[in-house]
Amino acid sequence: MPGISLAIGGDELALDLKNALKDYLAEDGRVGKIVDVGTDPDAPSSYVKVGLDVATLVRTGEVERAVVLCGSGTGVAMAAGKVPGVRAVLADNLLAAKAAVEIDNAPIIAMGGQVVGPGLAKRLLDVWLDARFDPDGEWAAPSKELDDYEASLGVK
Repeated sequence: MPGISLAIGGDELALDLKNALKDYLAEDGRVGKIVDVGTDPDAPSSYVKVGLDVATLVRTGEVERAVVLCGSGTGVAMAAGKVPGVRAVLADNLLAAKAAVEIDNAPIIAMGGQVVGPGLAKRLLDVWLDARFDPDGEWAAPSKELDDYEASLGVK
């Protein structure tokens, strides 16, 4: 079975971490396709643009999941979460990485390049890649509440 498709993007404050994680993911059998929405050090992109661009790839179905990075992770998570119908969660610990998928049904994980080092970031990705959302499980109701709220706003 082919691996999942994912996008990874970050601003210049997270460029080193993005590149390290991209290399790590390229060697991971759980990952089939990686779309790099990185920044060029000679022409940097804002964390807002990176978050919106990556989340749009998730929204359109070009990728199943995504990793977004900026200095703290908070800005890029907020930007990605502004794309209608997409959820992004900041994860700087293993519980948050697991809950992002299993509880929050969020296909995007955000990290801070100035907050987590490569070792922890790789462990966060491992937990996140293994996590699955159960649409009939204990946490399905809160996820459906969010879906219903978005639907009331006309988000499809």
